[in-house]
Amino acid sequence: MKNKTILFMVFVAVLLVIPVGKAFCGGEVERSPREYFNSGNENRDKGNLDQGIADYTSAIQADANYVEAYFNRGILYFNNGEFDKAIADFEEVLRRKPDNAEAQKLLVIFRKERNIK
Repeated sequence: MKNKTILFMVFVAVLLVIPVGKAFCGGEVERSPREYFNSGNENRDKGNLDQGIADYTSAIQADANYVEAYFNRGILYFNNGEFDKAIADFEEVLRRKPDNAEAQKLLVIFRKERNIK
């Protein structure tokens, strides 16, 4: 009976340790909006526009008020030739922060570029 009790305790301990181990050994771990944003910046700097867009999108999904993520994603959309998406992101930036002068200027440029292409 003692052996069965010990075996059961070891089994329970293993079940409790596996999820914790995954978190520390590369398993799925929830990232903060800031971590996604920083990853987006790193991918942008490396020229990985699609992955940068995905990272900024994840930051926005984690925090819909992350204005800087909309701004940076809009830039990457523009650089990717996705003008309508860039415009939508900059309109969102201005909806949330109407006094953002840089976003106002870039939105004008984006709209002109869309009409040229």
